Amino acid sequence: MFLASTNQFAATLREQFDRTQPLYLLIDPIVGDFLPQPAFSPTDDAKSVRSAREKAFDRSVFPINLSPDINLPPSLHPYLVAMASFDDPWIAASQELAGAQNEKAWAAGLAGDGWAVSKVGGWLQSAMPAQALAAKLACWMRLDTEVRTEARYLRLADSRVLALLAFVLGRERFVGAMGGLRLWFFMDAYGRLDSLDNKASGDAANESAGLLRLDKRQWQIMQNGAAIHGAIAKAWGERRKDGGGEITFPAEIPYAAAAVAADAFSVLPQPSLACTTPEDRCTAMALALLHPGWASQVDVKRHLAENADEYALADLGQELHEILTSAAVADPVKATLGNNNEH
Repeated sequence: MFLASTNQFAATLREQFDRTQPLYLLIDPIVGDFLPQPAFSPTDDAKSVRSAREKAFDRSVFPINLSPDINLPPSLHPYLVAMASFDDPWIAASQELAGAQNEKAWAAGLAGDGWAVSKVGGWLQSAMPAQALAAKLACWMRLDTEVRTEARYLRLADSRVLALLAFVLGRERFVGAMGGLRLWFFMDAYGRLDSLDNKASGDAANESAGLLRLDKRQWQIMQNGAAIHGAIAKAWGERRKDGGGEITFPAEIPYAAAAVAADAFSVLPQPSLACTTPEDRCTAMALALLHPGWASQVDVKRHLAENADEYALADLGQELHEILTSAAVADPVKATLGNNNEH
């Protein structure tokens, strides 16, 4: 269900809390902190950063101390804020911010870049000591992959990265690694409440469940994360502009489609309009979500051929969508984003 109402989302979130487990708000400050004040400098030490945040939130704060080989100052490390109750006003404030960030990403549809700051990593519940939970998250955020790469940081405090990783690994495997982390609630790419529910959090065997190691194929998808997130936001934003209603498919469907589209550096018939930039690839994936098989349409090929010398694919996304939408009206069998109820 699409939770268009802020109050509806907040009420649904409160209903699903496990009242026996402590609750934490997860924040990713790397592109701007949750609170504008206090302002930090790269030279501020971890102790002073934590103290200032605790004063600002009037809550206990637990920094997620990233691995030393992740070269970020303490002020840019993610952190947990302990909620005072299940009606803590910071819950509503964080949910409103997460919703506003989604709205910004959707706003321009295909004409936009699909990008927005993602500061709210979600709402976590665990009976683990807070410091142990923070240490577990820090371990997860140290990228573990069988592929040699200079990348080190897996930004799980960004809910978009979390959702994509859960798709890539499979939810069952992800939940199996949660150990003492009981619940992880987050807002998905469509403004809906999603959660990773570890019902076995009290099992001794589950407590030792380990790392989230990525194989070569999984890492390839994660590397395309920025384009995938942007494509989903652009496509859903366009769908909303066109008057699209509720979304009925599971969250995994668009990730699967975008991952397939991300495999091809070029999905176009004209080499000069190949997906050579991140913006081009993002637009190609968004069109693939809205109009499966879009690049093979005769009218699309004609339009691309006529504009290949002057425009990049990213410049033509809106025009191509209009061409494809007109074709779909003539042939209503064609599926568009959110209209395929078979899933």
